[in-house]
Amino acid sequence: MFKVMIVDDFAVFRKQIVRLPLWRERGDFEISGEAGDGDEALAKLRADRYELLITDIKMPKMTGIELLEVVVAENLCRCVALLSEYTDFEDARRGLVLGAFDYIIKPIDAEKMHTLLTRCSAYLISHKEDDYPNFEEKSIIQAILAADPEIGSKIERLTASIHAYTNRDLVKMGVMMLRLTQNAYQGVVSAEPWIKGLIKDVDRMESTLLKYDQYIMLNAALEEYIREMFIAISTFRLGKSDLVKQACRYILEHSDQKISLEDVASACFTNHTYLSHIFKVETGMTFSDYLTELKCARAKKLLRETALKIFEVARQLGFEDPEYFSRCFKGCVGETPTEYKKRQQI
Repeated sequence: MFKVMIVDDFAVFRKQIVRLPLWRERGDFEISGEAGDGDEALAKLRADRYELLITDIKMPKMTGIELLEVVVAENLCRCVALLSEYTDFEDARRGLVLGAFDYIIKPIDAEKMHTLLTRCSAYLISHKEDDYPNFEEKSIIQAILAADPEIGSKIERLTASIHAYTNRDLVKMGVMMLRLTQNAYQGVVSAEPWIKGLIKDVDRMESTLLKYDQYIMLNAALEEYIREMFIAISTFRLGKSDLVKQACRYILEHSDQKISLEDVASACFTNHTYLSHIFKVETGMTFSDYLTELKCARAKKLLRETALKIFEVARQLGFEDPEYFSRCFKGCVGETPTEYKKRQQI
């Protein structure tokens, strides 16, 4: 039988939960402890093992979120459920990000508690580290790295799995999508480290995914980020022969430097004339066009996410003449660096 602790600063509310008939009817959970505040809860959790902690968010001395942080840090309880008011959605979101198992909206009734206990029991019995569609996550990472043209259908299956698992709960969907985005980012970056210099910083996705309150916006944000990684891979990791693949990788790993065709040829132990020819044959681009497009993609990230001035971006990317950089950028992007930066700030 799994042991449960109830934490709430109102004793009356704790008794309401304790008196629910389902504790006797189910038989797989028993309330073994109660606490009126976070300090009392921590003392009991450190003295005995509980499988489920149900705690109110709004409490004096120590909030439920603060209690959760300590519980997760010290691994004191495997499942933590937060009791939330309708106005506590931001706290509930934050709790799920920090590691809460679930949350329940007050007032509590037998049906809500039964749903929580059923999910918690399945989790505890299965001993899974993460309770979300891991198989879909791995499929997405593989599709990005393989530049799989079926990426669209895989994203559709992924969002459908998330919708089904969370029962279309917007808060849970946002947190699950954030976790998946972070894991996909780590999986792709570990295989292709250069991509960090081109795509949106994954930390920015937290504020994006956790602020949306519509299904279509959540889905669009997730798909946009996955496709951003996919496009970077399919655009710049080119070549059929080992030579061209090696040349592309060298360029990608030195995108902030001033490099020439001769530099790349030397690094690949080949003749620059032959490299120029086979590079164009296999990629459909000249070396110069490929390098310019890469540097412009890199510049977009710097203009979007840093406070660097235009001439500083140009200098960081190996351009000695800022005006020449601006002309190259406009040729690739269709607008000047200044226009692009202003549009990103709107």
